[in-house]
Amino acid sequence: MLAAHLRRRGLQLEWTRLRPLCPWHLRMASTSGWSEYSRWLAEVEATARARPEAAVPCAVREAVPILDDVDPLAHRLEAFAVPPSAARPHTVASSFLEVRYPLSTDKTVRRMVRDHSPWNSFRYGKWLEAVDALTGDVAYRHAKQTDAKTLTIVTGGHFKARKLRSTDMSLDVSLRCYVTRVGTSSMEVRTDAVQTSQDGQEHLLNVCHTIMVGLDTATMRPTALPALELDDSDASGEAKRLALANLHEAFRKERRSSSILLREKNSRPPNAEEMGVIHSLHQRRVRALDDPDK
Repeated sequence: MLAAHLRRRGLQLEWTRLRPLCPWHLRMASTSGWSEYSRWLAEVEATARARPEAAVPCAVREAVPILDDVDPLAHRLEAFAVPPSAARPHTVASSFLEVRYPLSTDKTVRRMVRDHSPWNSFRYGKWLEAVDALTGDVAYRHAKQTDAKTLTIVTGGHFKARKLRSTDMSLDVSLRCYVTRVGTSSMEVRTDAVQTSQDGQEHLLNVCHTIMVGLDTATMRPTALPALELDDSDASGEAKRLALANLHEAFRKERRSSSILLREKNSRPPNAEEMGVIHSLHQRRVRALDDPDK
């Protein structure tokens, strides 16, 4: 977008030299990175997890207590989870959660989540609020902690959040939340927003990947989390989602290594070449503003 805007203003952007200074999402959207981004997006859509067959309706307060505490609409929602007796501990299915917003039948829910934008008709802030709560519920279910006496799980950050399609406000929206990767003290939790169209086809509307970090409650230092156990019934899908999660981790490491790292001891200012590029861009912008017809 930045490159296209500058080209429209008659500027030639030295994109190759500027890329190390740009956030990762701009790099992915650049011309040179668009094919890579498209492949990533296709893989995300292809690996969306369906609701496990063993999942059953359950009380919202029992299945998603964090969401129940923060969302005033929670009592109007429907929740689905896999009973402990129906899945091995620490598998994706054992901590899977789904919450359905009954837009097709509940006018109050529809009014409370509606936005007036034709594209983002389901309010994006509401989606992120639900993601923040659901990922906490899933993380605690994976760790099998009923309280925070020995373990506190905190949100490390939301990454790769995308709005893929507009929401049809006459159809129910389901939020599906599940673990994709577990490291030593952190895990990636993915949340999908899906709708089923009139022809019975499911469509992925939104996706967000969240890093959750386990902390020792006494010391507030990172602590070990239970490893993710392989589920034989969805081995192929889990392997693909794990590969994506590993790719995301590589992205974050690359971004950390190329950022200014103001809080780190090895932080350094931009070098002379980078400062020259920045200075040149500002000069060109000023010239374009002074004489936009050139």
